[in-house]
Amino acid sequence: MLAAGPFPAEAEDGVPTPETLSQALLEPTDVGPEVSEDPESPPADDEATDPTGCPALDSLRDTPSPGEPDPWPEVQLVADAVFIEEKLVAGPPETVAANHAVLREALTSCTTLSFPSNVGGPPLTLNLSPVTFGGPDSVAVRMDGAYEDVPVNGYIVLEPLGAVELVYMFVQAGDDSPEFASEVYALAVDKVHRVVGPAAGPPKPLATPIPGTAL
Repeated sequence: MLAAGPFPAEAEDGVPTPETLSQALLEPTDVGPEVSEDPESPPADDEATDPTGCPALDSLRDTPSPGEPDPWPEVQLVADAVFIEEKLVAGPPETVAANHAVLREALTSCTTLSFPSNVGGPPLTLNLSPVTFGGPDSVAVRMDGAYEDVPVNGYIVLEPLGAVELVYMFVQAGDDSPEFASEVYALAVDKVHRVVGPAAGPPKPLATPIPGTAL
């Protein structure tokens, strides 16, 4: 485990600053030598790359965020046949909890999501099912489908960590094991706690994905 240094400065209300959130995002060196930052990563506010097919999520995406900055810090990482996206949003814990309840309802209403291709091909459409993944307050779905006859699966996890909402997406092709997705998620949660400090709340046990079940 990496050593934890002093916590960066926080805003006067105890909510982590955008600079702190940026430092709390995963970097390739946090995960392993096989991982790199996506060189084709679009700007965070590029709506053309957003998934479609879930009206509830579309409606939330079209609603302005109650806080600044917009967009919030995020990172996209890639490995062999793997794509990882992490985004962090901060606010007072009661606001994060209230927003998480809305996000939970929206995500659990989704049955499919379609992701646009970055090479001009057809979109990748994945079927969604509830899954237990992350801490006791998280909400998560497993995604399953195929692209040009290659099996594709992954996860979307939303978890409130005190004054921070962690948004995590993991997609892989040709491998059905949840092991790497779980390992990277645990690293992401651990880094938020180490960098953000007490504002991220106390660490809680994380569950390995169990298809067909939801917290």
